[in-house]
Amino acid sequence: MIFLGADHRGYELKEKIKKYFDEKNIDYIDCGTNSKEITHYPLIVKNVYSKMDITKDKAILICGSGVGMSIAANKFKGIRAGLCYNKVAVEDAKQHGNINV
Repeated sequence: MIFLGADHRGYELKEKIKKYFDEKNIDYIDCGTNSKEITHYPLIVKNVYSKMDITKDKAILICGSGVGMSIAANKFKGIRAGLCYNKVAVEDAKQHGNINV
């Protein structure tokens, strides 16, 4: 399963990812936020972490810079979050860093 989470600055991109996943029949769970209203990103990270099985699930976390979500996520046991800004960065991080978020 893929879990999605975003703060208010990442909300629009999360919605675009959901649309793409729907078109490709990719299963996901949306863990918020559900609007552009200001939210505290560590709460979104905690919500994602509390639902995922870190031994098999993946997650995508989105915030304005990606840095805050990455830092917050890496504080949770078993999370290996990387800041990825394009397809090559994702592929390298998965292959060489074994990221799951």
